[in-house]
Amino acid sequence: MKKFKVLNLIVCLLVLLGLNEMNPIPAQAEDYPNKPIVWVVPYGPGGGFDVIARAIAPVMQEYLPRKANIIIKNIDGAGGRRGVTWVYKAKPDGYTFGYTNIPGQLVYGLVNKVDYDFSKVEWIGNVSSEPVAIYASTASGIKTFEDMMKTPKLKFGSGGKGSGEDINARFADAILDLKASVVTGYAGSHEVILGLIRGDAHLIAITISSGYQYVSSGDLKPILVMGGKKRDPVLPDTPVGIEKGYKDLAAGMLYRAVFAPPGTPGERTNILSTALSKAMQDPRITKWSKDSDRQVGPVMTNKELKEAIDEIIVGYSKYKELFR
Repeated sequence: MKKFKVLNLIVCLLVLLGLNEMNPIPAQAEDYPNKPIVWVVPYGPGGGFDVIARAIAPVMQEYLPRKANIIIKNIDGAGGRRGVTWVYKAKPDGYTFGYTNIPGQLVYGLVNKVDYDFSKVEWIGNVSSEPVAIYASTASGIKTFEDMMKTPKLKFGSGGKGSGEDINARFADAILDLKASVVTGYAGSHEVILGLIRGDAHLIAITISSGYQYVSSGDLKPILVMGGKKRDPVLPDTPVGIEKGYKDLAAGMLYRAVFAPPGTPGERTNILSTALSKAMQDPRITKWSKDSDRQVGPVMTNKELKEAIDEIIVGYSKYKELFR
């Protein structure tokens, strides 16, 4: 009888082992995260992307299970594409994520061979986003959208080809049919604006926050908000493109979008997404954002961000020949 009981016990153990082989317990999912997580910044230390990541990371990790550490890793080069590629090819286990400049790195990938595909990544959330607006120098005499549309031989000021100002200018010019030229070669948006003040060009297309300080100083006049579908509270008296019948301009947004490699398990990206959202709404981050004058938010779920990015991909794909 004892031998029979032992034999039955052995059989039961073998059956259980067989079931576990067929349906293994997802141990890693249960204790995720159990080691530090790397947040890749695709630009060097000290820039806007880096500063915001370093502010959010220590707060975000407090909202992760077991308060796992988040380590910032700067991988710059090739206009941010090196870091984006590094994240894209990383092991999809939830221990590596990064963020990217949309539409900058997206547009480059539409017309050049790259080793990433934003339609395949796992989106986590949005660190910051805001619409692009067209500003005119006050010296140009352009005060309204109607003034701009009837001014001949318009010139946009821009950084180098492929810069944010360049992409925004070409996108706006094509949709609005301004037949404008683009003056390139400036070191950055501040230098472009100084060029506008000197009379080198009439217009610049940059994010609302980048241009707004020059409205206060009297150097620039907001003419049209490109991105979004309703008027921006910062520029409530400035029309948005869709109001004027140019719905494709709604894609004119800048996103600092956070993503994980393709194939990262959904339960892990959801954990990261939740932690990021909570961190961005934490009073410490909202205070830091205000005190440092750094744009943070609006908060978007990974699903909301995916829908927004997919819309931008469609919008810019229509005009990709402009960026070759």
